[in-house]
Amino acid sequence: MFFNDKVVSSGADNNYAKELLPLSPFIAHAGGSINTVAYSNSQEALDYNYEKGFRFIELDFEWTSDGKLVLLHDWATVLKMLFNEPAGRRSLEEFKNFKMKEGLRQLTLEQFIDWLKRNKDVFVITDIKTNNITALERIKGQFPIMVENFIPQVYDFEEYFLARKLGYRHIILTLYRSNYLDEEIVNFAKKNYLAAVTMPIKRGLTNLPRMLKEINVPAYVHTVNDEELLKELKENGVFGIYTDLASFLR
Repeated sequence: MFFNDKVVSSGADNNYAKELLPLSPFIAHAGGSINTVAYSNSQEALDYNYEKGFRFIELDFEWTSDGKLVLLHDWATVLKMLFNEPAGRRSLEEFKNFKMKEGLRQLTLEQFIDWLKRNKDVFVITDIKTNNITALERIKGQFPIMVENFIPQVYDFEEYFLARKLGYRHIILTLYRSNYLDEEIVNFAKKNYLAAVTMPIKRGLTNLPRMLKEINVPAYVHTVNDEELLKELKENGVFGIYTDLASFLR
């Protein structure tokens, strides 16, 4: 294991940071890979990577055409890659009837919550690319007792305050859809509790991770499946990575 830190305290000292979050340096990306299949967010990926030791799992949520949440990376590239289906949003029933490659099984939000109730030591990092706050509101409304297991990723500063208002305590700012300057991110993190900041590989090799480390805010990088890159990122102040590979947990 390349990272030795087990627990970090991060961000500003306020009511949302009273309890330490036992962050792991390794987060399973899209549920983690299984049988070399990545991006599946599937029942089997969750079971396999949980058994291997992941307790922080990033999952993708998408809206169906009839307004339901399902675990899916996107309705375009991954729909073709995993289900051999043409691009385009589908209804819940259509989604449930898809056949995923390798016999993997797709999940609705309700099915995933059932899994989470059986594995209550898991923290779920959300990636909800469309109507993020509406989805977080839906999750809280339907499953309020499970909110503590969710760590929303927000895409901008405004979403951070909206997610916090909904009652989500630990929030990650993800940078892959924003153009914030390093100084803007650091200043925001000084004033507001962030569980972490996550960024693409290119930005993980800049000075930003070191700047965040100086104020005790963990920096994550996605998606990393190479050990040499992992070492380079760690040397640059990165706390952890999103990865497809359970082998990093050895």
